[in-house]
Amino acid sequence: LYYALNLDHFYRFYPQAMSAVFGTTLFRLMTWVTKAWEVLFPLVIVGMIIRWRRQQRLPAATQGERRLAAAMWIVLGLGALAIALVTLPVHVAPTPAGEGPSVAALQLALALAWVLLMIGVAGFARAIRRGGARIGRWTIDAERLVAWTLGRRIWLTLGVVFQLHLLILMSIGVFQPIMLAANLLFLDGRELRIILGWLRIPGAKVAAEDPRLPDLARDPTPLPRALLFAALGLAVVGVVAQVVSGGALRWRIFGALILVGLLVYVRRRPTVAAPADPAVTSTIPFAYGPLGRLLIGALTLVQCVAVALWLVPDKGSTEAFREPARRVFQPWLKLTQTTQSWGMFAPNPPTANAFLKVVVVDPRGDAWDLRTDVYAPENFPIPLLGYDRRRKINRRILNEERYQPWVARYYCRRWALERGGEVPHEVRLIRYGYKIPAPAELAAVGPYDPMTRLRDHGFEHAVHREFCVDAPEGQPSDELRARYGLPPAPPGTYHPNAKHRLALWRGEDVELDEDE
Repeated sequence: LYYALNLDHFYRFYPQAMSAVFGTTLFRLMTWVTKAWEVLFPLVIVGMIIRWRRQQRLPAATQGERRLAAAMWIVLGLGALAIALVTLPVHVAPTPAGEGPSVAALQLALALAWVLLMIGVAGFARAIRRGGARIGRWTIDAERLVAWTLGRRIWLTLGVVFQLHLLILMSIGVFQPIMLAANLLFLDGRELRIILGWLRIPGAKVAAEDPRLPDLARDPTPLPRALLFAALGLAVVGVVAQVVSGGALRWRIFGALILVGLLVYVRRRPTVAAPADPAVTSTIPFAYGPLGRLLIGALTLVQCVAVALWLVPDKGSTEAFREPARRVFQPWLKLTQTTQSWGMFAPNPPTANAFLKVVVVDPRGDAWDLRTDVYAPENFPIPLLGYDRRRKINRRILNEERYQPWVARYYCRRWALERGGEVPHEVRLIRYGYKIPAPAELAAVGPYDPMTRLRDHGFEHAVHREFCVDAPEGQPSDELRARYGLPPAPPGTYHPNAKHRLALWRGEDVELDEDE
């Protein structure tokens, strides 16, 4: 959080004084709280499912179902333990003999502690099911446990506080408004009406839909467990066949077969009358019928698995399956635009302020700084009340080489169009910036002025050089020159970015430039 708040591209107000006071204390605590919120936020989904089940008054699980659930929890716990044991050597530096516990000893201690924790959780869960667990004078029942560990009052409140802090202190576009609006999805109509009433917004007190209306979906018929297990078995067969065939079979075929089979069953199943048993009567209408629930559930499952695999850490211990798994779901994530990089909140966040400096060298050899980033005072207004997307774009250009030639060629053309068609000799893209002082250093020396620190402790090195005269699209075309009232360019001086797609498709020999 300290480094995120001190990125010159994003803060609205100077944070250096606040960082000097709270950088080693409050900011560190807030970082850990934010980390815990990011990791544990899915618990709110678990809480909503439990809350829904209790409201639906569904029948209690049978003994066989409870045993199956217990076995699945044990497999999940032991699987997580196996992952922790395999990845532990990556995060623990080996110690010389006789100087501290070895990695093997740490793995053994972790395994014992983990198993004891699993036993303790199982005993605690049994006590909760029997009426509550007593801790001294306190009794923890299921209602309190769900409310204070899985409830929305905890996780949504933390999320709103975190997002409001970002909205006030940083300007990063529509990220914060979207995240704040997403919290509304966790509330129902009655709860939204109550909140709007607290805010005293005129016209907000609109009655919610009566859940007893007869046209609402109330068919609680679930898919048979045998059918779900058959679908799971088909998925396992598909995975095995994919491995055995060396990738010759398409995994999507098995996924399509599973989904089509389930859809056919739901469409052809006999109409079942509403259950007369009040124990299974739906008190809250469903958003969809059985077919809609199946489709939405399938999409939700695919999305959750895809995002989870996409966010697997890039470690040596995950190398064997991380990239193959990401390749499977990459088309889906690109289609839905739900890929996300969390580098700002990672254990290794950006520790330097880096700016894009564009320098143009004209035909006479004179260098001109175009002052394209916030290192120029005119581009660094404080307080920053709006949002300038150019700052984010400059960061992407510095960090991704594929953009750099084309950005440089844009400045080649822009220079020529603004100066009577004279194409510059060269455009240089330069990384210009300074290292953000560590929290302890800032606490010791006090706040700094970013422009002064850039002048006294700045670094500068070129990341790309483009020679405009010979670069593809490094010169304005005759059509572009005409728009600016310029005469056509001399013959042979314009170099288009010819792809020759038709000729290559026909198999003709084409001489390609290096950039093509």
